Amino acid sequence: MNISRILLSAIIAASLVACNEKNPNTSVIISTENETITPPDTIAMNQYTNNSEVEVNGNKYYYSYEFSPSKSLPIVTNSSERKYYDNQIKLSITKDGNNIYSTTFTKATFKNFIPEEIYETIVLMGFNFNYNKENEHDKFYFVASVGDPDDEEYYIPIDISVTVNGELSLSKFIDSNNGHVSSTLSTDSL
Repeated sequence: MNISRILLSAIIAASLVACNEKNPNTSVIISTENETITPPDTIAMNQYTNNSEVEVNGNKYYYSYEFSPSKSLPIVTNSSERKYYDNQIKLSITKDGNNIYSTTFTKATFKNFIPEEIYETIVLMGFNFNYNKENEHDKFYFVASVGDPDDEEYYIPIDISVTVNGELSLSKFIDSNNGHVSSTLSTDSL
């Protein structure tokens, strides 16, 4: 019985010594230096796509668009001195598999709606089906916006309509709820 106690004590002692030994392969190194995360030199907005069906003049059409940053367009430096890739929108409208309208929009498409003094500091910010006019079935209605990605309050919305014959029309976006272009823009500035 003494031998088993001695043997058990030896095993426990060996285990304790083994647990106290440092194993260099499992040590954790924690850096106390402050790491500076630098933003990318040029910021790209998120890319997105949309495909949907819409009825115009009693016929079913399909539209699709892709919003994406473009490295082929000039880089924009906004009022905060941050650099952004400008964006483009590829729009396609089809009926029965036949293309009736296809184009690529850039900020230059909307130049007539952008005050000259800010044109170089803003980007094409967004594009969507115009749900304010979803009950109007005589054309395809979309809305685009140009503005400063760092200032969500400052943007210029633009109405886009396309007829079934592929005729494009651009106009100032007027909010049917309050008659304003935007809470931060007057219609006189456009």
